[in-house]
This record gives sequence, structure tokens and C-alpha cells, in this order.
Amino acid sequence: MVREAVATGKTVEEAIESACNKLNVQRENVKIEVLELPSKRLLGLLGVSNAKVRAVLKITADRQAELYLSGILGHMGITDYAIEMHVEEAAIYMNVQGNDMSLIHIRRCR
Repeated sequence: MVREAVATGKTVEEAIESACNKLNVQRENVKIEVLELPSKRLLGLLGVSNAKVRAVLKITADRQAELYLSGILGHMGITDYAIEMHVEEAAIYMNVQGNDMSLIHIRRCR
């Protein structure tokens, strides 16, 4: 999964929008770093340089838990699964369904 993207645009806003589109996320889910501001070159005769930004995904606790569990399942060779998540105040409940679930048998996990 891509966790960051670098994009350019005529304006900083266009560059941010492009980076968010590459990551397929909303703007509030990324941290933006402006790498280059747009500027005119030599009185505007040689064109304009584009703005350049880096967008890095903000990882929430539930997303981090999902990525961790996906990594474990991947190392176990389990590829066909779905994770259902339910988040409460101080707990994240995860239900894993799919083929090859006989490889994992957890009675109680707290």
C-alpha cells in the first residue's frame, strides 16, 4: 500500500489535490509538506515552475491495527480474507472471515 505521494500542479492546491487523488484519500487524512512553491522564471518569459508537494497518510490506531493483522495473515500465507472492524472508546474489535481460517483458532483475545 502506498503511504505517500509526491505531486505537482500549477498551484499548491492543485498539487495537494493531485497527491490526494494518487493516494485515493481525502485531504484531512494526509499530512502535507510543500516541497516547492510555484514561481515565474525570468520575468515569466521562460514559463512557470509548478508547485510540488508531498502527501503522507495519517495512520489512525484502527488502521494501524488492520495493517498489522493483515501483515500477520500474509506471513501465514492467508490471502483470501475480509476484516470487519468495530471501534469503541478504548477498544478495537476485529472479525476476520475467509478461507483457510482453520490455520488460526483464537478462543479469546483481549
